[in-house]
Amino acid sequence: MKKAILLYNKQAGRGNVERNLDKIMAIFHEADYDITPVVIDFCDNPYEGYEDVDLVVVAGGDGTLNYAVNTMMRNDLSLTLGVIPGGTANDFA
Repeated sequence: MKKAILLYNKQAGRGNVERNLDKIMAIFHEADYDITPVVIDFCDNPYEGYEDVDLVVVAGGDGTLNYAVNTMMRNDLSLTLGVIPGGTANDFA
C-alpha cells in the first residue's frame, strides 16, 4: 500500500472539502493508498513527519495550493503532488 497525505483547508469552498472528506478518503483507499488527512495550519510545516510519502494531495483553493507548494520548496522536498480544486472560485483549476 502506498502512503499519502491529504492537505486540506477546512474553510476552502465554504467547507465543501471537509463535508466530503469521507468520500475523498474512500476513493484513495480504493486506489490502494494509505492516506492521512492533515488540516492546513498556515503557521506550521504540514510535511513534518510526512517527508517520505508517495503522494501529497492538496484540497482547497489557490491560497492553500500556494502555501503547500511553497512550504514543500522551502523544506527542499520533491514529492508527487495532486490537486483537488476546492476553493470558492477555483481560479487555479
